Amino acid sequence: TSAMTIGSGGTEIVSAGGLAVGTIVNSGGTEVVATGGATSDSVVSSGGTLLVASRGIADPTLILSGGTEIVSAGGGDFGAQISGGTQVVFGFADGATAFGGAQVVRSGGVAVGTIVSGGSAVVSARGGEIDAEIDSGGTLQVSAGGSALNTTVSSGGLLAINTGGTGSGSLLSGGEEIVSGIEIGAVIASGGVQVVSRGVA
Repeated sequence: TSAMTIGSGGTEIVSAGGLAVGTIVNSGGTEVVATGGATSDSVVSSGGTLLVASRGIADPTLILSGGTEIVSAGGGDFGAQISGGTQVVFGFADGATAFGGAQVVRSGGVAVGTIVSGGSAVVSARGGEIDAEIDSGGTLQVSAGGSALNTTVSSGGLLAINTGGTGSGSLLSGGEEIVSGIEIGAVIASGGVQVVSRGVA
């Protein structure tokens, strides 16, 4: 399908072999990308939901304020733009950018190459964030049981390794890291600050 608009109570299901292009998901609407299906350039507005099932693909997605994308285990999203909305990752997310919104990596989920610029990212237990970049105004919180590998924190950015969380190979390039859990092998470059608060680094 092309340029579909989904309103309150409506549902679009993209099944195996199907491709939806330019779908707009408004409040109360739902787009479901089933196994073997794909969606490109979807826009999820406030109150709308995009659900990417196992072996479904979204490439890319724009998530506006109040909108939600859920990437199920085995599903994938590539290049999401999180502009005030929320991306919840139980599967795989690559190359997302958060502008004022939030990426939440849940159990079993992995996010790679996320750029957090004025937004936030949260890694829950058994979730992982790899090669993230935290820019000015951005925050990455690593909760108990979660992990962040090779995070770069630029000036004005914040990486918080909470109690029970793990960071490894973080580069503090003018940004700040607060360690209440464990950080392994951080590099503190010019202007970088690491605060070890009840944690180990």
